[in-house]
Amino acid sequence: MENAGRGRKVLYIIGITAGVYLTFRFLLPLVIPFLIAWLGAGLMAPSVRFLEKKLRMKRGMATALVGILFFAFLGTVGLWLVHKLMEELGSLVCSLGNLEEFLNEKLRYFCCEVEENFGLKPDTIYFAASSGMTQLISTAEEKAMPLVMSNSLPIVKSLFEGIAVVFITLISMLMICKDYDILQEKRERMMFAEEVDAILKKISGAMGAYLRTQGILMLITACICVAGLFVLKNPYAMLLGIAIGILDALPFIGTGIIFLPWAAVMGIMGEWRLCVGLLVIYGACYLVRELLEPKLMGKQIGMTSLEMIISMYVGIRLFGLAGVILGPVGYLLIVELFHSFCGNTN
Repeated sequence: MENAGRGRKVLYIIGITAGVYLTFRFLLPLVIPFLIAWLGAGLMAPSVRFLEKKLRMKRGMATALVGILFFAFLGTVGLWLVHKLMEELGSLVCSLGNLEEFLNEKLRYFCCEVEENFGLKPDTIYFAASSGMTQLISTAEEKAMPLVMSNSLPIVKSLFEGIAVVFITLISMLMICKDYDILQEKRERMMFAEEVDAILKKISGAMGAYLRTQGILMLITACICVAGLFVLKNPYAMLLGIAIGILDALPFIGTGIIFLPWAAVMGIMGEWRLCVGLLVIYGACYLVRELLEPKLMGKQIGMTSLEMIISMYVGIRLFGLAGVILGPVGYLLIVELFHSFCGNTN
């Protein structure tokens, strides 16, 4: 009997895991715009309810007003960020024309320092390194254009698909918000509503704590990086700061992978002000994460650090970058479904 019970539990685990994987792989991409719309409608619903009850506005008019204000705020912030990022990106692209000259100048300085310190003949190292760098740049230029041309159509197609998905999500958000209370009542009357709510509450509590923590830390890290690079008079402070903030939220990657090599190169080149400044920015980001992460996340995640890392790795292998979120969510979903079917086991 005991062996039969264990075999049944193994079959449950296999079946639940397969079901979660197939749901994430095939069903989730179809419903994700509407899930996002539901979450957005949930954020807008209290304001709509306030206008409806306190100011006696009709539900449709209140939804339209809140929607306009909500989208206007997001659009203003988004357009400002996009404008700033495109401005810095354009500056970066323009400066690439002088990249070979800049690298050649820094390479000569570095090679001269090494040759002088080791008593080598002038230009011994520089000649070999310069030839290698020229060949590398030439090869990159030869391969860059075919790569851009071969990927241009898929990129344009993905861009239009993304715009369509955003439009559908926004329209769905307004429609859901208009009938939010009615839809909530229908959802509560659905079959297995209590069981589904219990599972979702557990998962949303854990993953909400994780996503909220990572979002706050990513925002703080990006702000520190942007402010620090701005003080160091880096012309791409906004672009680099936001990119580093996003990278810091990814598993196995942190600010150190950017700042430590960068600081080391600046130290070798004798740029001690930049070297120290970059180390200070890295130290501030590291301290913020170490101090705030345990306090923000606490015990709510319901997973050990090892389980989190493993689930993220498996998620990335199965779903790509989205696996950073889908991996832990899938793990929690499998555990909760197993406990629902088999009882709480050790």
